Amino acid sequence: MKISLQWLQAYFSEKLTREDVEKALLSVGIEIDEVIEKGNAFEGVVVAKIDAFEKHPDADKLSICQVNDGTQVHRLICGAKNFAQGDHVALATLNTKLPNGMTIKKAKIRGVESSGMLCSKEELGLAEASEGILILPKETTLGQAFADALLLRDTVFVLDLTPNRGDCLSYIGVAREISAALKKPLQSRALWMADKTEVQLGVSINDFDACSYYSLIKIQNVTVEQSPLWLQTRLQHAGVRPINNIVDITNYILMDRGQPLHAFDADKVKGTVVVRCAQEGEEIVCLDEVKRKLNQDDLVIADDSGAIAIAGVMGGLSTSVTESTKNVLLEAAWFSPQTVRKTSKRLMLVSESSKRFEREIDGGAVLVHGLMAAGMMKEVAGGQPVGFDQVGRQNVEPRWVFVKKQSIVRCLGFEVAEAHEILSNLGFGVEKMEDGWKVSIPSYRPEILREIDVIEEIARLYGYEKIPSALPPSDKTPQIESTFYRKQILRNWLTGLGLQETYTYSFGTKKDHALFEDISVGAPVEIANPITVHESQMRTTLLPSLLLTWKTNESRQARGARLFEISKVFYQENDRVSEEERLAFVLAGHRFQKNWLQKEEKFNFYHGRTIIENLFEHLGLNIKIAPLENSTCFHPAQSCQILYQDQCMGWMGMLHPLIAQEIDIGGDVVMGELRLSSLLPFVIKKVAYQPYSPYPFVLRDLAFVVKENVTHQQICDCVKSLNNPIIQTIELFDRYQGENVKKGHQSLAYRFQFGSSKKTLKDIEVDKLIEKIKDALKVNLEATLR
Repeated sequence: MKISLQWLQAYFSEKLTREDVEKALLSVGIEIDEVIEKGNAFEGVVVAKIDAFEKHPDADKLSICQVNDGTQVHRLICGAKNFAQGDHVALATLNTKLPNGMTIKKAKIRGVESSGMLCSKEELGLAEASEGILILPKETTLGQAFADALLLRDTVFVLDLTPNRGDCLSYIGVAREISAALKKPLQSRALWMADKTEVQLGVSINDFDACSYYSLIKIQNVTVEQSPLWLQTRLQHAGVRPINNIVDITNYILMDRGQPLHAFDADKVKGTVVVRCAQEGEEIVCLDEVKRKLNQDDLVIADDSGAIAIAGVMGGLSTSVTESTKNVLLEAAWFSPQTVRKTSKRLMLVSESSKRFEREIDGGAVLVHGLMAAGMMKEVAGGQPVGFDQVGRQNVEPRWVFVKKQSIVRCLGFEVAEAHEILSNLGFGVEKMEDGWKVSIPSYRPEILREIDVIEEIARLYGYEKIPSALPPSDKTPQIESTFYRKQILRNWLTGLGLQETYTYSFGTKKDHALFEDISVGAPVEIANPITVHESQMRTTLLPSLLLTWKTNESRQARGARLFEISKVFYQENDRVSEEERLAFVLAGHRFQKNWLQKEEKFNFYHGRTIIENLFEHLGLNIKIAPLENSTCFHPAQSCQILYQDQCMGWMGMLHPLIAQEIDIGGDVVMGELRLSSLLPFVIKKVAYQPYSPYPFVLRDLAFVVKENVTHQQICDCVKSLNNPIIQTIELFDRYQGENVKKGHQSLAYRFQFGSSKKTLKDIEVDKLIEKIKDALKVNLEATLR
């Protein structure tokens, strides 16, 4: 919303400065995006009068003009033909730099000297194109600066309004805010107003939910032409393009009062006017000359020939006002915000009218604003208002809200002594009661519905910066072992492992559930009113969200990702919605990029396994990694389930190639998901400190030949089953198949570390233990020493 200081000043008897407006608006919570100073581009352009002119002796299309600026006469050459002797014009004197970049210099044209230039609207930057020079009103003073004569010197504030402040999409709404903030009273403005005469024009409403009030005002014998310069200037400074005096007047009331109006050419309207729902497939050509197809959810204004306007959005071209228009039907109505918003969004058509109807206009002054416009058409366009016809009811019933003093104290923490004055300054009717106030809400503030809304207004005008800050009283102490605390520890561990936390939406698709059904928490929960088809269900696993995040980052040329998320998944259980918290991670793309120190490396299965093992090592849990069978989302040969005491705590592995192809993800992706409820009990489990042994340890390397289907985990479990305390670590450092190894078998080479915290081990002790290990592996896994 653009607010002109010059236009705004009309609401105040006391002079407003730029600083006053900035201070007032910021204090009441209205943000100013930009402040634009207008009129500085016209320095050197003055008002002058053409005393005489004659034809150039050597050029038929040029004239030699004698132009008087009140102090001296300038002789110059002009190529325009639209002026006459005595006309007041805009004279650019020597050395003036015009908005289009031209600098005026003394020049000879066909042998005649020219000292200055008569300017057109286009040359002054007031129009994209124009014919001839700009002719000024006779009342302008000779020698006066052009910017002052046409009221072009102005300060424009560009406001960033919140959606709930539809009242501030008008000059009077902003003026009320400034008046309340600065405690400067608004002055009554002398406005044109047509007589309240009712006539029968043939108006009806078929849908009172979408349109509760509709009126038409008839104005006869108008002269459609350009608006007066003051009106054009005001509209331009407000960001509205002048068109003609009739349309400009409707736009003036729209900007000044926040009431959208629409003018029909009365002679083009056929029969009676009805407000109705559009017929399925009905078409209309709008004022922007675009044909649009409507449906039954759209509200239209129609005559006997069909739709002539889309209600609250845009008028139709067939009944538009043109230079030949003589009689006008002026529409002033209240349309449902929901109806206008739905139509505007579906058609992707946003207008100044739809912006205001969507936020709900002042329902108590619709007809008054229409009569104001009709009065202006009488004065500016020479029209004669005949009368008006109306259907429905305006929203003039008073709305009352009771505000208790104790409620203000409860919400703000203290009593506001000037609450009564603040509400009165905002235009609210205030009736004092024993324990508070009975507050009448004006019709131009439809968003004020409850006591808390009124208290917010009190706080806003009192000044949030004046409200003292204090911590709320509490007798609770922080719980170190809370679920939140445990999650934070998990987050710290995971970020310490190099992962980055993400936050994604809790929605998913039917396709997500189908692809990851084997690790989903349960049956999906359907969303009754999904925003998009891609968000039709509550998610049953976190992995699709993380994969989508990686896919998005990859499309923006990210080379690799280490992502994790701790969040909830949802499922249907016994006709009710249940939820479960999970922890998921994704490793994708390049682990390292190629440089002079290292080769390029991508993530693989063992990088994911390392994260799992590190995490559970933090928790002090001895987990078991078991093969994952019949999984549809993990790679069949590179996946596992994580077990603790035979309980499945989660899954980890490479993304199945077919699913990667289905969701269009290239390259290898490592992913895992854990049940958070299985982890949290162990997060703050106290692990006793064990110092390093002062005695040396013994390393022995042994290679065993086993069948291909024997896993590393099985060998570790077999060795650990001996329960010998001097076995400290078992590390697999080589796997070999080929020459000297029987077909269908493999050679696994291990490094064993033996040690004791009580003594130095002897070779005979280690040798005996190695024999036990060899025997156990031979008996249980048919392993032989290579």
